[in-house]
Amino acid sequence: MKFTLAPPRTERIEPMRRLPPLHALRVFEAAARHLHFARAAAELHLTPTAIIVLDVEHCKAVSCQTSSAPQ
Repeated sequence: MKFTLAPPRTERIEPMRRLPPLHALRVFEAAARHLHFARAAAELHLTPTAIIVLDVEHCKAVSCQTSSAPQ
């Protein structure tokens, strides 16, 4: 059986966007599910302050934007 190499790819492959760390996603998910930082902290065995700091860092990493209602 004879194998041949495929020709090199000519199209440009886009690099993956930088993803936030898995720990930050777990914190964000727990905070969203509980809708309460203290409950999320208790589940993850962290302090509420640590949850808030990690949540803010996650929002900065994924460019969270808040919008206010028109007045």
